[in-house]
Amino acid sequence: MGGVGARVTSRFASMTTPTLHDVEQCLYLEARLLDERRFEEWLALYTEDCSYWIPARWGQGSPVDEVSLIYDDRMTLLTRIGRLNHPRAHAQLPPSRTVHVVTNIRLADTDEDECRVESTCQFHEFRAPDSTTLVGLQSHTLRVDDGKLRIAAKRIDLLTCDQAMRSIQIPI
Repeated sequence: MGGVGARVTSRFASMTTPTLHDVEQCLYLEARLLDERRFEEWLALYTEDCSYWIPARWGQGSPVDEVSLIYDDRMTLLTRIGRLNHPRAHAQLPPSRTVHVVTNIRLADTDEDECRVESTCQFHEFRAPDSTTLVGLQSHTLRVDDGKLRIAAKRIDLLTCDQAMRSIQIPI
């Protein structure tokens, strides 16, 4: 694989049943696109009816009945991307540099239409002069949509979800 800034492309052009390898490559691609700040391409990995959720409490059962750190649909993710890419976004001057680490990927549940994938994640962000590291467990619901593997839902349970933390600007 190339160095920083190397282009990554999807290998899921036309599939019907994803393998564990396909799933791993999808999650790795998601992480790389975020690290390269290719936010529009990252959002293209998500379905039109997607959800992106970071609970505010360990073991939280619902994003609707309790406050969440983040609970976004496609439209609010698009709004986030617009803010991150805006040339006068003071919260991103200078822009954050990130490294997303995804490991311990396993298929948790599959059916004809979707598969649920569990993994461990680490998110490292550097924006001078500060550095932030968040770790947690994540769950993706993936589905083959128009011949491509896409993310229908993502949940990230941060180990420190109920502790004071800086605002999360770059998606995890």
